[in-house]
Formats: sequence, C-alpha cells, structure tokens
Amino acid sequence: MNDRKIIVCSNVICTYSEDGGSFEGDLWWLCWPVHMFLHCDPDNAIEKLVLKLAFEAIFRERENWTVAARLYACNRFLPYFYSVAGPGSERILSRELLYHSLMPETIELSVDGKISFSFEGFHIGRRWSFLDVCGTVSGGFDSLQDNGVEVPIVGY
Repeated sequence: MNDRKIIVCSNVICTYSEDGGSFEGDLWWLCWPVHMFLHCDPDNAIEKLVLKLAFEAIFRERENWTVAARLYACNRFLPYFYSVAGPGSERILSRELLYHSLMPETIELSVDGKISFSFEGFHIGRRWSFLDVCGTVSGGFDSLQDNGVEVPIVGY
C-alpha cells in the first residue's frame, strides 16, 4: 500500500482523508494559520510529487497569491454589494476595510492546476459572508462565490 502522506515545505505533513478525498494539512501562511487541501490520486506517486512541487512553488510566492486573491475578491464583490445595498453603501464597506478583512482560511490545490482560497467569514450587519476565489495556477482567479453562490459581475 502506498504512503498516504505528502510532506510540503520541509515539515508540513498532509495526510490523506478518505472522507474528504484529499490530502489535508495545516500550516502558517504569512501570519495566518490555514488548512490546506491537496487533491490528487493518493496512490499515484507522480501526481503526489507534482502536487507537492506545485504547492511549494505557490508557497514561495504566497504574498503575491494572497494579494491577487484579495484584490480579485474586492474587485468582484464590492460592485455587487454596492449595487444591492444602494447609495451610501460605500460608507458601510470600503475597499480598504474589505481588503484587510480577507484572511485566508483554507487553500485548495489540485493536480490539474485548479486553486482556490477561502477567506474567514465576515459580517455586514447581521449577514455573514464567506468568500471563495477560484481559478487556475496558470490563468489566475476567475470566479468568486459568497456563501457558495456565484457573485455576478456587476459594473459599478
């Protein structure tokens, strides 16, 4: 039986979870603890090695990836929020406030190059939002979900 672990960043052990169908582990991402999910065939040594190397390359560029994820979330979410909330909503949620509120909570990477960042929840009034940015390593982020629902592109 193959080893059901991937070790990334020298000492972070990601163990395969039958329930989740992926390798899972915890590490410090900049100054935040994040839970990561690495998706590949647990019995394919080549896929595991490719995923390990890909994650480590992303980890070396984690500041850039974090900025890109936060900017994408702000650029997509804020016009939508302002269009729904109406005039004056810029005073409720500014770009700076949202940007600094977005703390990575989970990061997912799959062997086919799909990547997603899920941010810790935040609330506007009584409504909680849980934003997830998704895309590909080669093409960047291209979708945003709020509580599992795609946020439409809105011009503001």
